[in-house]
Amino acid sequence: MMVKDAILLRLFGLSRVAFGLWLVIAPQKPGELWFGSAEHPPSTSALLRSVGGRDVGLGLGLALSPQNGLLWLRAGILADIVDAVAGVLVRDRVPTKNVLTSFIGGLLYAVIGTVLVRRPSDTRES
Repeated sequence: MMVKDAILLRLFGLSRVAFGLWLVIAPQKPGELWFGSAEHPPSTSALLRSVGGRDVGLGLGLALSPQNGLLWLRAGILADIVDAVAGVLVRDRVPTKNVLTSFIGGLLYAVIGTVLVRRPSDTRES
């Protein structure tokens, strides 16, 4: 693996860790961005924290083990696509701007992950 690849993978992993920690520590604001209100039931906070924990785990895996980057990236891409679709599935109960926020956010991470997966590298594992 090239050093530049390892740096990109680590940075992307750390961005996922940061987002995940935000969800775990303060789920109200991300909940507001996704669902249109900072006031939501405790079950929603629990679910947001679970998603945050998932993102912390995926991000740490990528940041600490970039040599296995394709595995971590593929798992993250799947999670991000599910996140984007999940927001669309509740579009009749969430303000349109929030549906767009969740869809674009999930899609953006999936696209970045896909670009990183598709980067040519001589020695990267599959």
